[in-house]
Amino acid sequence: MKLYYSTDPKIAVFTSLFESLVIHKTKHINVFLSGGSAIGIYKYAVDKIDSIISLAKNVGLDDLSHVTFTFSDERWFLDKDDMNINYNLISNSGLFQTYSNQLSCRVVSIVNSNSLISDAEKLNQYLQDNFSNSYNLLIAGIGSDGHTCSIFPCENVEDFNFKYPDNKYAVSLTADNQFKERITITPKTISLMDEIMVYVAGEEKKSILKNIIFDDLPEYVLPGKLLLKNKNCGIYTDIII
Repeated sequence: MKLYYSTDPKIAVFTSLFESLVIHKTKHINVFLSGGSAIGIYKYAVDKIDSIISLAKNVGLDDLSHVTFTFSDERWFLDKDDMNINYNLISNSGLFQTYSNQLSCRVVSIVNSNSLISDAEKLNQYLQDNFSNSYNLLIAGIGSDGHTCSIFPCENVEDFNFKYPDNKYAVSLTADNQFKERITITPKTISLMDEIMVYVAGEEKKSILKNIIFDDLPEYVLPGKLLLKNKNCGIYTDIII
């Protein structure tokens, strides 16, 4: 794990992301997007589209057609127009339209049917088919309770392993919070990521960030620790710890 301090970490994440897209330009790349505060990164990416087009051409890329945007997790609703769905929130930033139209990026959405279980299995199948032959990059956040993606703290390890089994890339679950029905990648998928960029901004996240880095509590209590176990994890933050 590496810690990158910046007064504006969303710019640092965006810069590192573009560098990885260029370095691995001969591979198919899955970029797993998170919602929440990370949406600021995507708005910045839209604002910088002209610079990205120019920089891409300078390194011999006519487009970014080797890049697929998908999701680390999703809030599932029967109403596909609900603005609490991460796809709709991120789409509203302009990321998908801008990068699909101008740089030929692909988007794989999660919430497509009338069945939570079916949509989760479609993501699981997509990852079974495409994960091992791709470069996989996760943009993640950490919640104030220590959750990441839609992997939430559990009372015991048995409950955690039941909810997030090792034989799946993605699962459905019912969460004990405002947005109950969810789809998420699993701890197994996080462990297999080629690169993880963790975006943690704002003093209100200082306490949980310190807990994730320094506490000896297990992952089922602080799931954000799963991110740090990946050897290519970088934390991008404006918090001095």
